Amino acid sequence: MRKLTLLLILTFTIGFTGCGKDDTTPTGPGTQAPAAPENLAATVLSDSQIHLTWTDSSSNESGFYIQKKENDSSDWQTVNTLETDTEEFEDTDLEEGSQYQYRIKAYNEGGESDPSNTVDVTTLAKAPSDLAAGQDSTDYTSINLTWLDESEKETGYLVQKRLESDGTYENIGDLDADATAYVDENLDADQCYYYRVCAMIDSIGSLWSNEDSASINIPIPSPPENLEATAISDSEVLLAWEDENHIKTGFHLERSEGDPENWETIAETDSDVRGFTDTVLNEGTEYQYRVKTLGVEDKESEWSDVVTVLTFAKAPLELVAIMDSTVFTTIMLTWTDNSEKETGYQIRRKSGSNGNYEVMAELDPNIVEYEDADLAADQIYYYQVRAMINTIGSLWSNEANAKTDVLTPAPPYDLNAAVRSPNSILLMWSDNSTDNTGFIIERSLQEDTGFEVVVTLEQEDIQTFLDERLSDETTYYYRIAAYNDYGNSDWSNVGSATTPSGPPITPSNLRVEDMTYQEVNLAWDDNSDDETGFQLNRVDSAGGYTDFPDIAANETVFTDNTVEENTTYFYKIRALENSDFSFWSEPILEVTTPYGPPLAPTITELEVLSETEIRITWSADNINNHEGFYLERQSEHEDDFNQIGDFRQDTYSYRNSGLEPNTIYFYRVFAYNDGGRSPASNVEHAQTEAYSVFYDGFENHQVKEEPGEPWVNTENGGSTTRISDEDPCSGNQCAQFIDTNSEGSSRLSLNTDPVPSGNISCWLKLAGNGHFGIIGGDPNNYITFKTQFNPDNTIYFQNGGNLLSVEGFPTEEWFLLSFIFNCRAQAYSIEINGSPKVQNATLQRPDAEGNSVLIFMTYNNAVIEYADLDNVSIDDSENNGVLMPSSEPISFEAEGIVTINDISSAVGPIR
Repeated sequence: MRKLTLLLILTFTIGFTGCGKDDTTPTGPGTQAPAAPENLAATVLSDSQIHLTWTDSSSNESGFYIQKKENDSSDWQTVNTLETDTEEFEDTDLEEGSQYQYRIKAYNEGGESDPSNTVDVTTLAKAPSDLAAGQDSTDYTSINLTWLDESEKETGYLVQKRLESDGTYENIGDLDADATAYVDENLDADQCYYYRVCAMIDSIGSLWSNEDSASINIPIPSPPENLEATAISDSEVLLAWEDENHIKTGFHLERSEGDPENWETIAETDSDVRGFTDTVLNEGTEYQYRVKTLGVEDKESEWSDVVTVLTFAKAPLELVAIMDSTVFTTIMLTWTDNSEKETGYQIRRKSGSNGNYEVMAELDPNIVEYEDADLAADQIYYYQVRAMINTIGSLWSNEANAKTDVLTPAPPYDLNAAVRSPNSILLMWSDNSTDNTGFIIERSLQEDTGFEVVVTLEQEDIQTFLDERLSDETTYYYRIAAYNDYGNSDWSNVGSATTPSGPPITPSNLRVEDMTYQEVNLAWDDNSDDETGFQLNRVDSAGGYTDFPDIAANETVFTDNTVEENTTYFYKIRALENSDFSFWSEPILEVTTPYGPPLAPTITELEVLSETEIRITWSADNINNHEGFYLERQSEHEDDFNQIGDFRQDTYSYRNSGLEPNTIYFYRVFAYNDGGRSPASNVEHAQTEAYSVFYDGFENHQVKEEPGEPWVNTENGGSTTRISDEDPCSGNQCAQFIDTNSEGSSRLSLNTDPVPSGNISCWLKLAGNGHFGIIGGDPNNYITFKTQFNPDNTIYFQNGGNLLSVEGFPTEEWFLLSFIFNCRAQAYSIEINGSPKVQNATLQRPDAEGNSVLIFMTYNNAVIEYADLDNVSIDDSENNGVLMPSSEPISFEAEGIVTINDISSAVGPIR
């Protein structure tokens, strides 16, 4: 390690030899300036203190000026004034690691002396603080040092160490700037070490930090924990333990056999070992174990807890399993007793090589055989046995197995076959067993091979069987076996018989290949090679019987095109050979035909609901097998029909919206089910209404005609509505509202759907004192915007909110209300008596069709006495002109007379 020489206290003594004078030019009568101080020297005391000394060379000074320059500044600053005869000064509160220049001047009434010599000096770095030393918890030969970095200008750190309290410090660490920790390694045990550290600026060190010490103490290890001893055989014990010591050299293990005072060493292990196997032990013997940790410098822990373990008994040897020769479901077990200490035995068994072992017997000591009875027949069983000491078992013995015998019945004998018809043979045999549950009969066309099962008879005492549906002129060979729960017997002797000539063989596997509601395609297997044809028979669910013409020989398909939809039929077929018939095929084939397409529905009504809606109604009274309907539409501007709806079985009307006004639409309906689509219904057409300026659910009027008598709304208390062009209206030209309900409210609704833009001016007079407002929304009171007029002609409007309660307008005074709107822009403006009150307010929620509704409304015990629609104009972009000029009565300038619904009045409380 590099050693540094540290100068802690720096003393600068600078001699000054100049051209000084013994006297100075006087500044006053009879007074001479003092001589300059000499031998100025500076001593650095710390990071913030410098001590100055000098020689007083005058006898007439009044005092001294201390002057300083910082970091090569050009100007000297007087930092203190001292009394006469002073020869030292300590400058404090300085910056660490900073350069300063000093000089001294004496002064009196005659003036200042020349300056003394100049000294340059630099303060130290700030010393580190809170040095702490401590032994490393994981490495007993190391001491960790930490401190606080107090300096902002250090270029490194110097660490020193000494032994004992009176030792000599030596350098041990030369560190970079900002270091705050150091590890002193490879130290001697049982020694106390002292440390200090200083901050360095280049080769100049700060004052030393506080001194701190630490000792290298070798710890005594703690004893191992959780010692476990597990017997793994009759002569082996497995030991395992846990240890948390960082400083150790190994473990010492001891064992005791029955005497807790007599221990013997069995092993010493390395420090990284946590287990040991103790071998060459005695069977069935109790042992105690303990372990301790070995540390460095011959230090060791206390003993762990003592654990006790019992070794196994010796396992039995030479296990043998043999089936009992007289009882086929019993297996005899024998083994050799290998233990002198067992208190009993356990036997375990499994069925088959993939079975699971289960303990099935517990025996007394010294027993060496066992009889396992009542086992399943024809089954391999596996066994193992072990010796027990109380509840502790030895290792299991070798595995032995044996198989139980088959308990099948004796075979039948004396099998005979006798012909009964060209298509049947009778079998007869003798039963040779008393424990069978039935018989299995096999048949072949060859004597020695090719046998297949004909039937399994579930009767134990039957001795005959008639084999039918055979071919004529054919030799058949038979054999028979008895069976029970344990299996089948051997086969009997082979018996045979030859059928004579006879009718053809019955066709089989009659089936449906394909089917519609109009035809059924049948197929079958031809089993005969001498038939002259086939005969097919059908019966329907009502009992109707059908014989089809004979089908040619070797044909295997037939199409029945005489079926009806949704009808069940039963089919069977047989082969013909001239005048002989085979048996009918079995089983009888049941077939149900599907539904065919339904009949056409009927359109019963087209109802024009508005300019954009038509309701279509249809009927399906003549059909009952439909699953739904398709609705198609064609407009007068389209070339073909297009589907516009798919409806459930029980739907018979549809409201077709979003249509074009004043347009002819054609409609037709189809019914459908799984069988397909019906023919089209009748085609009906209807024409939507032209644009309506004002909607009124009571009566239609042609606008070029005089209104005539008042239009009466009999559904709402008999209020009347009229149109006038007078200003204001009078006489019979006014709309008068008479409210008969308890709320005393009325309203006049003006529906403009779907007019692009326009304005409405209306003269109104209230019949009673109350509130008056405007609500925009659909005719069903779905509010999209609200505007309220106050008596002082101020306006309150709110989108989607409730009207506020204010005092109403005075009665018997006409006022002109103008509503100017633009549906496309969804904005409106309102004027009263020509004065704007609302400008370009946004419509919050127009209805689904883009329409706007203006509702003049009074409420809270007020009614509209008169209403005059005087100034209405609508801008229709298609005609590029004003269709309703404001200077004339209501008119609609279009081709021909256009019928419109002019005014809708509704009287009732506001909701």
